[in-house]
Amino acid sequence: MRNAEPKQGATGAVSVSDAHGQAGLIVEKPFGRALAEVARRRADIVGLTADLSKYTDIDIFAQEFPGRFFQLGMAEQNLIGVAAGLARTGFTPLWRNAPGDR
Repeated sequence: MRNAEPKQGATGAVSVSDAHGQAGLIVEKPFGRALAEVARRRADIVGLTADLSKYTDIDIFAQEFPGRFFQLGMAEQNLIGVAAGLARTGFTPLWRNAPGDR
């Protein structure tokens, strides 16, 4: 594994063999798995995406909670409006930007 420390705000990259050698475990789709875990305990959690579910790991949540998942198409502005409406009515909307987006 590389010894260089990543700069603040950056993610250090490692190869699969390096990761297996150090930790012995790689978690696939960590955001989606964590979101599904929280949603199992909280019925107010809903997941939203702007046509990027596969790339943001939220497809894991969508498979487990299809009734609490909203695919809004390629319309990020609409996603924010829908999220605001859901929050106003007592839900906790969560989404993740695609990797590289800020």
